[in-house]
Amino acid sequence: MTIIHGTNSNDYLYGGDESDTIKGFAGYDYLYGGLGDDYLYGGLDNDKLYGGLGNDKLYGGEGNDNLNGEQGNNSLYGEAGDDTLDAGNSTGNNLLDGGEGNDEIYVYSSSGNNTLKGGVGNDILDVRFSYGKNILDGGSGNDQLYARYSQGNNTLRGGSGDDYLGVDLSAGNNVLNGDDGNDILDVSYQWKGKNIVSGGNGNDIFYAYGVQGANTLNGGSGDDSFYISSPSADTVVHPLVTQTVDGGIGNDYLYIDYSTAIAGITSSFNTTTKQGLITADTNQVRYKNIERLNIIGTSHDDIIVGGNSDDIIDGGSGGNDTLNGGAGNDILIIRDNSRSHNTVYGGAGNDSLYANGTAGTNLLDGGDGNDYLSAKNNYSYFFNASQTLIGGAGDDTLDVSGSYGNNFLYGGAGNDFLYADYSVGLHRLDGGDGDDYLSAKSSSSRFIINTHILDGGAGNDILDVGSARAKNKLMGGTGDDILIGGLNEDTFVFKNYHEGVDRIYNFDHLDRIQICAVGFGGDLSPDSLSVGQFTLGTVATTNDQRFIYDTSTGALYFDQDGNGSGFNQVKFAQLDGIPSLSVSNFVVV
Repeated sequence: MTIIHGTNSNDYLYGGDESDTIKGFAGYDYLYGGLGDDYLYGGLDNDKLYGGLGNDKLYGGEGNDNLNGEQGNNSLYGEAGDDTLDAGNSTGNNLLDGGEGNDEIYVYSSSGNNTLKGGVGNDILDVRFSYGKNILDGGSGNDQLYARYSQGNNTLRGGSGDDYLGVDLSAGNNVLNGDDGNDILDVSYQWKGKNIVSGGNGNDIFYAYGVQGANTLNGGSGDDSFYISSPSADTVVHPLVTQTVDGGIGNDYLYIDYSTAIAGITSSFNTTTKQGLITADTNQVRYKNIERLNIIGTSHDDIIVGGNSDDIIDGGSGGNDTLNGGAGNDILIIRDNSRSHNTVYGGAGNDSLYANGTAGTNLLDGGDGNDYLSAKNNYSYFFNASQTLIGGAGDDTLDVSGSYGNNFLYGGAGNDFLYADYSVGLHRLDGGDGDDYLSAKSSSSRFIINTHILDGGAGNDILDVGSARAKNKLMGGTGDDILIGGLNEDTFVFKNYHEGVDRIYNFDHLDRIQICAVGFGGDLSPDSLSVGQFTLGTVATTNDQRFIYDTSTGALYFDQDGNGSGFNQVKFAQLDGIPSLSVSNFVVV
C-alpha cells in the first residue's frame, strides 16, 4: 500500500496500480486514486477527488469539494462544505454522503444499488436513468430528491425540511416519504410502477399526472393536496389505473382530471365513513379523509358525486352527465358548447351551478342553501332543447339571460331572483314562496306570438318584463306584488280578490286583466266581461256591477254582489299612472 501526502499548497496527487492512501491537507488539491482500492482525503480547502477503478473511499474534508466515484463499490463522504458527489455510469453499489453543507449528489445512469445521504443542509440527490435499487435520504434541510427515468425500485426519504421528491417518468415500484416539512411528492407520467407515497407531517403536495401505475398516496398530518390525471387517450387502454388516496389528518384537497379518459366515470361517496370511490372502466380511485374535491369528468357519460365539504365538479367536454355536489358550498360546471343532456344537483350548502353556452337540455337543482344557477347564453332552441332551473330552499339566483330555448325557472322557498333577460323562447318563471324578483326584460318569443309566464307565488314579489317584446302573462300570486308590463300584449292574472293588492306598471290598451271566475265568484262566467259588470267610479251603483275602477286614483276594486250590503268591495289592484281601462281589457276564465 502506498501512502501519499500532499502539502499545504495546491497539489496534484496520483495513485498507482495498488491500493493507495492519498491525503491532500491544505490547498486546492487534485487527488486521483488510479487502480486498486484507494483511500482519498481532501483535507482543507476546495478539492477534487477521483477514485478511479476499484472500491474506493473518498473524504472531502473541509471546503467545497468534488468527489467522483467512477467504477467499483465506492464510498464518498463530502463532510463539511458545499460538496458535489458523483458516481455516474457506475456498475457498483455506492454510498454517497454529503455531510454538512448544501451538497449535490449524482448517480446518473448507474446499474448498482446506491445509497445517497444529503446530511445537514439543502441538498440535491439525483439517480436519474438508473437501473438499481437506490436509497435517497435528504436529511435535514430543504432537499431535492430525484429518481426520474429510473427503472429500479427506489426509496426516497425527504427528512426534515421542505423537500421535493420526484420519481416521475420512472418505471419502478418506489417508496417516497416526505417526513417533516411541507413537501412536494411527484410520481407523474410513470410507465407502470406501483408507488407508495407518504407525506408525513406538514402541508404536502402530491402529483400523479398521467400515471399508468397503481399508486398509494398517504397525506399524513397537515393540509395536503393531491393532483391526479389520466394519461393521454392515445397511450393507454384504460382511462386511469387504480389509485388509493388517504388525506390523513388535516384539511385535504383532491384534484382528479379525467379529461383524456376513453370511458365515462361513476363516483360515489359515503357521508358517514367519508370514503369515496370513482370507477373508470375496470379501474378505481379510492379516497378517504378528503375535505375538498375538484373532479373533471370525461367526454363520455359521467356520474360524479361530491363530498361533505366545498367541492368543484366539472362534467368535462361532453357526454350526458349527472353531477351532485352533496353537502358544502360547491361549484358544478357543464362546459360551454356541450350538446349533451345533463342533470346537476347542488345538494345542501350555498352552491353555484353553471351550464352556460350549451346546446343541450339541462336540469339544474340547487337544493338547500342560497344557490346561484346559471344557464346563460344557451342556444338550445336550434337543437330543440330547454333548461330547467330549480332553486330549492334558500335565497337563490336563477339566470337564463341571453338564451335561446324554452326554459323553466322555479325559485322554491326563500327570497329568490329569477332572470330571463334578453332571451328568445318560451320562458316560465315561478318564484315560489318568499319575496321574489322575476325578470324577463327585453326578451322576445320566437315569433312574437307566444307567451312568457311569470308567477310570483307566495310573498311580496316583483315581476318585471319591461321592454320585452313577447306576449307575457304576469301572476303575482298571494302578497302585495309589483307587476311591470312590457311592450307587447301583457296579461295580468288574478286568481281571486283576496290574494293582496298588486301594483301594475306600464298598462296600456293592448293589455288584459285576467279574472278567475271560480276564485272571484259573483256569478262570473268564463269569457269576456259583460258591459254591465264594469263601471268607472268609486263604488258599484247596480247589483250587476262587479269591477269598479277609480279614475282619480287608479285603484281597481271587486264587489261580489254589487250592492255593498252583503259584501264590501275589495281593492285587489292599483294601476300606476291611472291609464284608461274599459270592459274590453278584461277576460274571465
